[in-house]
Amino acid sequence: MDRIPLVIGYTLDCALQLIGEGYDVTIDSTLTPFEDKREERQGNAPVVVRQKADSGRIKLTISYFANSHNAQGE
Repeated sequence: MDRIPLVIGYTLDCALQLIGEGYDVTIDSTLTPFEDKREERQGNAPVVVRQKADSGRIKLTISYFANSHNAQGE
């Protein structure tokens, strides 16, 4: 398999496009423990904050940020 591109900092949609097909991708998410912050970030595009790869399998961890965060790929 080709080298897997580093997609940390990209929106999830853009990251999946960069990775392409042929990989087993698992997506996990993190949440803030603060209810008001979760509501504030609801509906925002998820951003990749962690990436692990092993033998054609990729695990991406995503998080949601406030609208003022300008992630790559937006």
